[in-house]
Amino acid sequence: MNAIIGIVVLMVCVFGGFIMAGGSMKPIIKAAPVETFIILGAGIGGMLIGNSMDIFKGALGGMGKVFKGPAYKKEDYLSTIFVVSKIMKTLKTEGPVALEAHIENPESSAIFGEYPKILHDHALLDLVCNTVRLMVVSTSHLKPLCGGRRDGPVHQNPPPRCPESPNCFGHFGRCACPPWVLWLACWVW
Repeated sequence: MNAIIGIVVLMVCVFGGFIMAGGSMKPIIKAAPVETFIILGAGIGGMLIGNSMDIFKGALGGMGKVFKGPAYKKEDYLSTIFVVSKIMKTLKTEGPVALEAHIENPESSAIFGEYPKILHDHALLDLVCNTVRLMVVSTSHLKPLCGGRRDGPVHQNPPPRCPESPNCFGHFGRCACPPWVLWLACWVW
C-alpha cells in the first residue's frame, strides 16, 4: 500500500510541478508510451548486462515484495516477544532443565503451542531456540565466577587484572569483558 501511495505522490509532485512551472502536458502525454518503452528497456537491459541472472531474478522478486507488503505484521512481533518472555520466565522460575524440553522439541512444547504461526516459521523458531540454547549453555558455567550466588557477583573487589591473558587489552590492564556484562550474566544464571 505504501508503494502505491508513494508512486501517486511522486507523479503528482513531478507533473504538478511541471504544470505549475507553465509546462504543457500535451507533449508529455503524446510521448509517454515511447519514452516509457525506451526508459524501461534501457534499465532492464543495463540490469541484465551488469548482473547475473540470479541477481536479476532476485531484483524482480524484490519488486514483488515491495507491492505485497511486509512479511511480518505487528501480531507476529508481539507473539515473538510473548514466547521469549514466557521462555525467560520458565528459565528463571523452573530452571534450565525444565526449559530443555521446550527448546529441544518446540513442536510438542506447551509454550510454543500457544503460537502456531511461530511453529510454522522455521527460521524464527530456530532463531529463538538456538539463542536460548546458547544463552543457557554459556551461562551454566558462571557459578564459580559469581561466587555461588544467584544475585550477582560480589562488588567489593575490583575487576581482576589479566595482563597475560589473550582476551585482554594489555595497555589497559583489565579484562576485555566489562564488569556489568559479568554481573548481567550472573544475574541471568
